[in-house]
Amino acid sequence: PALLIATALTTLVGCNSEPPPAQTKVTHISLTIPGRQIEASLEGGGTLDTSGDATVVVFGNHRLRIQQESLVLEGNPMTTAIAATAKRIDIVLSKGKLTVSADGKNVMNAPVVN
Repeated sequence: PALLIATALTTLVGCNSEPPPAQTKVTHISLTIPGRQIEASLEGGGTLDTSGDATVVVFGNHRLRIQQESLVLEGNPMTTAIAATAKRIDIVLSKGKLTVSADGKNVMNAPVVN
């Protein structure tokens, strides 16, 4: 009788377990250009490249242009000034929110919908 009870409890517990949540792909990219280090952590993937006088981060249907003194989120009327002397730019895209910091100072927060 004890064996039957233990088996029944194990079966009941097994029926109520949920599958693990799906994992989201996160791409980590780094690029060094003269005088500046750019790091990106992009949920859902993306690319980082140079184009003329700017660095361009592409994620989903969006493009973030990093220029010497500004950030431009294309498709969004958002332009943010940054110091021309900024040595490090960090970009994080997580849970539909884009966060950018320059030398550790938060300079841009924007919702991003693909």
